Amino acid sequence: ILKQAAGSMDLMEHVRRPVVDGVRLTVASDGSSLEGSLCISAFFLIYSTRRQAADEINVLHTSIDHLDHKSGSSSTVLHLKDFRRLQFEFGSPEECQDVVDALEIFSKPVRLNQLYVFSYSPRTPLPPCPWRFASAQELLARWQCSEKHWRVSTLNRNFLVCPSYPQELLVPQTISDEELIKSVSFRHFCRFPILCFHHKKNKAVLMRCSQPLCGPAHKRCREDEKLLNACLHSLTRGKILDVRPQATAQMHMSKGGGIELPAHYPQWKVEFGKMDTPSTILASLVKLIEACADSSLASSSSWFARLEGSGWPLHLTRLLQAARFVTLCIHKDASSVVVHGSGGRDATLQVTALAQLLMEAHCRTVEGFVELVQREWLDGGHPFSLRHTHVTSAPEKERAPMFLLFLDAVWQVMQQYPLSFEFNELFLHSLFTHSYYSCYGNFLYDTPQERHKNKLFEKTQSLWAYLAQPDVLEKMLNPLYEKNSSVLILSVHALNVTLWKRLYLCTDVSPAVSLPEHESQRELKDINTALKKTLTEARQELMELQTVGRR
Repeated sequence: ILKQAAGSMDLMEHVRRPVVDGVRLTVASDGSSLEGSLCISAFFLIYSTRRQAADEINVLHTSIDHLDHKSGSSSTVLHLKDFRRLQFEFGSPEECQDVVDALEIFSKPVRLNQLYVFSYSPRTPLPPCPWRFASAQELLARWQCSEKHWRVSTLNRNFLVCPSYPQELLVPQTISDEELIKSVSFRHFCRFPILCFHHKKNKAVLMRCSQPLCGPAHKRCREDEKLLNACLHSLTRGKILDVRPQATAQMHMSKGGGIELPAHYPQWKVEFGKMDTPSTILASLVKLIEACADSSLASSSSWFARLEGSGWPLHLTRLLQAARFVTLCIHKDASSVVVHGSGGRDATLQVTALAQLLMEAHCRTVEGFVELVQREWLDGGHPFSLRHTHVTSAPEKERAPMFLLFLDAVWQVMQQYPLSFEFNELFLHSLFTHSYYSCYGNFLYDTPQERHKNKLFEKTQSLWAYLAQPDVLEKMLNPLYEKNSSVLILSVHALNVTLWKRLYLCTDVSPAVSLPEHESQRELKDINTALKKTLTEARQELMELQTVGRR
């Protein structure tokens, strides 16, 4: 505690004006403004009118993406990572510059241990998370995998083989750990093929990995070939979905990467996706946010052209198409599928996670979706700190909204099947914001190995424990939810992809804490339930009276 306090004092040395009075905050939604005081602490910017608590705004420094400020100006605009924009007007250029200088430092921590998450301690200790995620062995039981065909491998214990994989992995029973090691050396980032879904009825499977290291010499690995062939449960030919465009895959082959060559994998057919690189997806998001922030185009047809021109709807469509392809192969054709891109840590996880959401009803519950995020994204090795630039030491060129694109795709599915999800969009929005900035440590670091090595869960609070609290979770539940065990088959026409307005067109100064329409739906549902109960009781009473009358 003393060490943390000392760190906070060191940070405050950069603050020339801890409190500034007479600061005007412009509300973007209607152009109105508030006047109050702005306070800068070691981790938060706090704005208050000092009239009522509802007017107080707390902004975590690391939630600031960038600031728009011209030298000599008395105003600045804070662009937050959740796409909100806060415009402050100060009494003088000097006051504004002092605040901007402090925020520029505080919003760009150099090391992860400088983040507020390592200092945060809730006033009331969080209860243990009631959600229990399935172990590798329990997944085999849930998916009804035969012990003759699948096993749990501890080859990666202590992360000795692959730092971006968990310590327990699901692999074919007929493949020994010695053979797995050969496959490890043949796959980029050592991410060899592992099981991530097993169809209960037809026994088709979903595997994921990274690209093979064939190179221009067309190298092969017989153990890797044996591993993939062991995944085929029948004479049905398997599908390999390489999420990259074919030209990109060929280019990677010339640099040492590659694809599964038909001569070496005759039992598999390679299909190519059209999913773009992380840098291209980031550029599309930037264009999308710029279009959404341009109020001059709000009622113009050119605004829709800019949305389309950003490329973001196209990325969503391609992701949905890939997930639909995997779903149909496994569920309809009983054909096993292997998914990979280059490193297997970005688009690969988007596709495998979304496909599981479509095929397994459990993933559409709150607990099941959190388990899916934990298993496919966190334990699956998505480099969150790198992609979300949690610290300035992360290269800017590695920044990419891959997890956001996945969450947006989930939201698109929810628009087609609004009754099939236990959670609402506030739940998705919460996962999005906490993955970029948070008081909780779940999304820090890039690999399971790093989280284990740095004892993350001993040093930070759990987001899952926070979200599982009844008063928090209640506002994130879908009042119209009805369990649907069917596989969800998507319509992937471009016209079915819509803008997530509550996220990208957010104009409120504070994040939404509830959905008004869901509050109304919840009230109507409660009334309907009460009426049904009254009707049932009345019918029971009538039957009893009729029975007495007959006597």
